[in-house]
Amino acid sequence: MALMLKTVRAGQGSRWIGDALRLFWRRPFAFTALALVPGTVFMLLPVLPLPLAALVIFAVPLLSLGFMIAAQSALLDGPVHLRQFIEPLRGSAPRRNALLRLCAGYLALVALASLLASSVSGDAFEQLQALNRQSPDFATKAEALAPELTRGLSLMLLLYAVISVPYWHAPALVQWGGQGARQALFSSTLALWRTRGALLVYMFSWVGLMLAVFLLAGVFGGVFASQGASGVVALFAVLLTSALCAVFYISALFCFNDTFGGAIAAPADEPPPL
Repeated sequence: MALMLKTVRAGQGSRWIGDALRLFWRRPFAFTALALVPGTVFMLLPVLPLPLAALVIFAVPLLSLGFMIAAQSALLDGPVHLRQFIEPLRGSAPRRNALLRLCAGYLALVALASLLASSVSGDAFEQLQALNRQSPDFATKAEALAPELTRGLSLMLLLYAVISVPYWHAPALVQWGGQGARQALFSSTLALWRTRGALLVYMFSWVGLMLAVFLLAGVFGGVFASQGASGVVALFAVLLTSALCAVFYISALFCFNDTFGGAIAAPADEPPPL
């Protein structure tokens, strides 16, 4: 089925999160476990060798698409499992090649953004990593690096937000819309502009939800910490973060479904080679 760009009311933005929460609670353990895998990998990203770190970044579009496939499966009362992360690569060659092109482009853009961020922060990141955290003057030295670190992180976040626009719907458009890589990037950018009202509501709703969740988590964490159960607090923090990540990626499916008419139908004709 060919997908069609639809008109989306601004109020739908908050509904995407509500629908994602309801679907999450149908399979809370499966979705949390699914989110633990990429979450753990990304936590280890700073200490991974460069080739492995590059491979992780390369796979980000596939990971987000795999989660959407899992969410779509759960929406249709199907299974949720780890193999869904690689399911997009098991399709036809044209679709697989289009997805791999998206991944390669994503890696190149993130690498360029990292270089630009490093250029405005100097070697502040390397200096911070080299500091001895047990040293009495650690806080003083870290504070001296704060201006450069702030500039670098601010630019990195800005560039990452720009990169996210064409990639927001692109993997799903290849998978379910039968589009090629370049067409999917263009369609995603156009769709985000057309649905900007709903996306603003969506972002502000996420901010409100996260503030509420972390406020409650801080209260419960403080209770457990006062009892000396620091291990329980750490485990709770990991599970809570994974659950929030799962809800975020599930909500991306509802955003896509409302914007393009749904991912329930079988994939459309194969994307044309670039």
